[in-house]
Amino acid sequence: MFAGSVRQATLCHTMTVDPAAVIAASAAAFVVGLGKGGLALMGMLGVPLMSFAMSPIRAAAILLPVYVFSDIAAVWMYRRHFSGRNLPGHGFLFETISVADISIASFFRNAHFAGFAIDTTRWPKTASFVSHVLNQGSFAALRPFEVLCLRTRISNQREALREAGAPISADTLGIEAPRRGIMAT
Repeated sequence: MFAGSVRQATLCHTMTVDPAAVIAASAAAFVVGLGKGGLALMGMLGVPLMSFAMSPIRAAAILLPVYVFSDIAAVWMYRRHFSGRNLPGHGFLFETISVADISIASFFRNAHFAGFAIDTTRWPKTASFVSHVLNQGSFAALRPFEVLCLRTRISNQREALREAGAPISADTLGIEAPRRGIMAT
């Protein structure tokens, strides 16, 4: 027996699989599938199920790619069936602003922060609808704070928001300085 095989055996020995984690992950995958298949509330149970066998942070880190890629697949399949007739050219989806309007506009606002914009020549009704919702008082009042946060380091954002007059609480549940996440290299 030579030295390389001893090292290889040691590496294989340290990779143990916890049967409880496998069972919890299988149950979580099943529940996430149910959530994507139409039982939306079931999808929320994935991380708590896995938390029985591992830390909640690790469970969330394992399931996050599952959630992201399943949503990407759903949006990719839906894109062919989207109809601009579903969105009003002006106004809201219902008579007054609702959660439906806010959820659509929030997605586009977050995409804007990432550098994406609606092609107004290709999607004029969508651009008009999103602009109308984002110009409502609640969204418009937050715009200066959003711009401030984009231009300020994370460690300085709380103080910068306080100085700008943002309504923030006296205490924070976070920590004073940002820390590296569990996925950091």
